Amino acid sequence: MNDHASQSFGRPRRPALLAGLAYLALTGGYAWPVVANLTTHVAGTGGDAWQNLWNMWWFGTALSSGHNPYFTPLLHHPQGITLVFQTLNPFNCLLAWPLAWVFGLVAAYNLVFLLSFVAAGLGMYWLGRELGLRPLAAFSSGAVFTFSPYHFAHGTGHLQLVAMEWVPVYLLLLRRLWRRPTLENGLATGLALALVTFCDLYYFVSCVIITLLALALELPGLGLRLRERALVGGIGAFVVAFAVTGGVLVAAVAGAFATTDVVPAHQASYWSADLQAFFVPNQISAWGAAFRAYSNRWAGNEAENSQYVGYSVLTLAVLGVRLRAKGARPWRFVGLAAVGVLLALGPTLRWGGRATGVPLPFGLFETIVPILKLSGAPTRWCFLAVLAVAVLAGFGLDAVLARLDLRFAAQPRRVQLAGVGFLALVLIELLPRFVDVRPYQQPSFVAALAADDAPGAVYDLGGAGLALVRQIGHGRPMVGGYVSRLTRSAQAYLQTTPVLRALRGEWLLAPLEVATGAAAIGLRFVILPTTHPNRGNLGRLGLRHLSTAGGLEVWEIGPPASAGQRPWEGGP
Repeated sequence: MNDHASQSFGRPRRPALLAGLAYLALTGGYAWPVVANLTTHVAGTGGDAWQNLWNMWWFGTALSSGHNPYFTPLLHHPQGITLVFQTLNPFNCLLAWPLAWVFGLVAAYNLVFLLSFVAAGLGMYWLGRELGLRPLAAFSSGAVFTFSPYHFAHGTGHLQLVAMEWVPVYLLLLRRLWRRPTLENGLATGLALALVTFCDLYYFVSCVIITLLALALELPGLGLRLRERALVGGIGAFVVAFAVTGGVLVAAVAGAFATTDVVPAHQASYWSADLQAFFVPNQISAWGAAFRAYSNRWAGNEAENSQYVGYSVLTLAVLGVRLRAKGARPWRFVGLAAVGVLLALGPTLRWGGRATGVPLPFGLFETIVPILKLSGAPTRWCFLAVLAVAVLAGFGLDAVLARLDLRFAAQPRRVQLAGVGFLALVLIELLPRFVDVRPYQQPSFVAALAADDAPGAVYDLGGAGLALVRQIGHGRPMVGGYVSRLTRSAQAYLQTTPVLRALRGEWLLAPLEVATGAAAIGLRFVILPTTHPNRGNLGRLGLRHLSTAGGLEVWEIGPPASAGQRPWEGGP
């Protein structure tokens, strides 16, 4: 490593400050609709974005009331439900908590979203500098990483996957721990892995894979290294720091997985990457419309089938291997990229939307680590390839600039212009479409639900994600409710409870039976679309229509809970 290229993480100098400002400017440009509608619209296309908004609201609510955020009584009333399997991303939620007090929940979500892009770029920039890259090459590495199609694709709603900023920081600190073992470096590395874990478990497993691959490469000399007291102490500090932080969450998930029957969320054979997607942009790209005939054939959706690497990036990555001295070629990152591609392709090779029947190692991967079946989306492991290729591209640009330095030693500005030209080419090829936004709106009846001080839960049949948004407004417990991983017991309760079946139109009950069944579980309100097939039967079941707004209706079960004036009096 070039000593002049390295800088202390946590003490940014002028190049790092300039890099951060550049990432901020580019993020603001790509996500201009988010910036322009900071307090009124949520970044993304709805769907899982609403769930992540709810995550922030619930996390803040739980902390404010001293409640365990990993169990909520507000969903799947009356039992409540564990959120151990939820994509809760507590790091993002904690970051958003004070922001929400100052700017509001929607702005807090958007600020966390924007900051993740800036921080991911900076994290990779610092890793590049640690690896010896000059500032422009390290910046390019960060740009490839944070402005990758993968990152923008998950920006449509997966805030937990947008938060990939701590992974390069962990790799940086892990490298330092191995090269300069101290207790301080061990503690810092363990805490960095915890922060990765508190963003998303996919990234925790990614870091485990990277760490195991790195140890495998060091295996010939590992025995000698483990005799060093400083290294043993540093590793011990790392293990302890992680065990008492992120390790608690990992243990909780593993324990819950061993004792809880969970409904599979994704089918691995469908949510697998198409090999063609690595070479053709999908709809996330600004150029994606020209290739729609290809991307429309792939399985999944635009959030999951966006693996495009970019030919300029691939060229730099190849140069990053070819132009370095034979003894210093970054083969470990080439291997990591290969592992990421192989895992992302899932159990069977696909090309152009067709399953070829060629078996791949993913099934073995799930067999060795059964808890990975919780995810069921192999396509997300392409993150490993994104990270590795970003580093390789940085090596490539650095090697090109080094050769240009020799050729144009008397013209350093010319070398810098050439480097900027390479970077511009990469940014143009990876140019995303503008980040989508969706308006945050509450139907008028939500305020009435919140103002009605009589107790009673809500059964909301008006869309999974938007039902969570409405709960943010009214704060009442919900029967059912969208969670990332539903337990079998919660699913069975929804499917078999007679009063719920009657309200959905799957079972016949008399009005008194509906009122009695609803009272037994504390259910008072039903929300459903005006087009719901059972809408016309609710009156015959003894429900009273209260309000209609935004294509939804609110009905009340049983007699009024209070004889006094209530928010609903006067009709809808």
